[in-house]
Amino acid sequence: MSLPEYRSVETVAFTPDQFREAGKRILGARDLAVRRQDAKTVIEELLKAEMAGYSSHGFSRLSQYVEYILEGAINPRAQIEVAWTAKAGGAIVNGNNHFGQVVMRTVVDTALEGIERSAVFAVVARGCNHVGRLASYLERAAQMGYIARAEANAVGRPRVSPHGGVRPRLGTEPFGIAVPTGNESPIVYDASTASIVEGKCNIMRMEGTTAQDGYLIDRDGKATTDPGVVYLEDNCSGSILPMGGLAQGYRGSGHAVLINCLAGILSGTGSNPDLVAPGTNGIWFQLTDVAVFLPLDEFVDRVREFIAYVKTSLPRDPTAPVLIPGEGSRIRTNEAQSTGMRLPLPVWKDTENTARRIGVSLDGIL
Repeated sequence: MSLPEYRSVETVAFTPDQFREAGKRILGARDLAVRRQDAKTVIEELLKAEMAGYSSHGFSRLSQYVEYILEGAINPRAQIEVAWTAKAGGAIVNGNNHFGQVVMRTVVDTALEGIERSAVFAVVARGCNHVGRLASYLERAAQMGYIARAEANAVGRPRVSPHGGVRPRLGTEPFGIAVPTGNESPIVYDASTASIVEGKCNIMRMEGTTAQDGYLIDRDGKATTDPGVVYLEDNCSGSILPMGGLAQGYRGSGHAVLINCLAGILSGTGSNPDLVAPGTNGIWFQLTDVAVFLPLDEFVDRVREFIAYVKTSLPRDPTAPVLIPGEGSRIRTNEAQSTGMRLPLPVWKDTENTARRIGVSLDGIL
């Protein structure tokens, strides 16, 4: 099962091990000073996203992270700090501009520790760079029997206009929730409040392809399919439309505003891009102990019954069954494990160029 493609572009085939080797060489560059375990954490999260079909959060991010390190937006040697709130039920994580994936490892660990003493436990995180795909962290907690929720404000570089506006003032502001289903894979929902995620927009720009109608507007507020308008100088840039597009963008825009209040302002990250490093994410992550409210086995049984009921809906396309959130990602991951993945050639070339800049060769990988 594949995600929709906008236009055929030249690609290169690669396996998970080839992905890991490229990431290892790049993040292992001496000048970047990334700890080996942290590099592994970042690479594995990018790989999981790529295999699940979300290239916007996969291989293409390697070049971006190198740039962030070189300009100081990511500090790969930062010490991550954890402070427990005076009132039970919460904690504050300060990543001090470390990799988002590494900070999120601490966020989830802290939440799992805290939920042992609380019915509901929330962690907010500041000083955190791009975390990647929220689903990965949500799924980890749900597999342990907890309901997990997360929201992130992408304050570091706004690309989305508020509903009715022209200039970008919001990030793509993702949110997600995961629900345990016993021994089966959790229900995992992870979505952006924008019409299209910024990472996908950037890939289309590198490919030279166009976006679908209803995703973008130019600097004058007119509809466009050119992803390049998002990356022009501030006074000339267009923007990504919020989820719902021109007519119903209040849906995504409203949610994005509230995410900024919760994941941005409450976390201490803020919502002013001029005051944070590029790529910064503010995080709100919450766990709920199901067993406090309903015996876990009973909850799981009811969830499974509900899933079965939903799936009785007649598919519009007989070859495409009704899927529960998270199923499509798992199908694509299984396919990638057996057949490998396809990477747009421009993304591979861009990554090779980045590697050369830091004295690394990717020769022999593909």
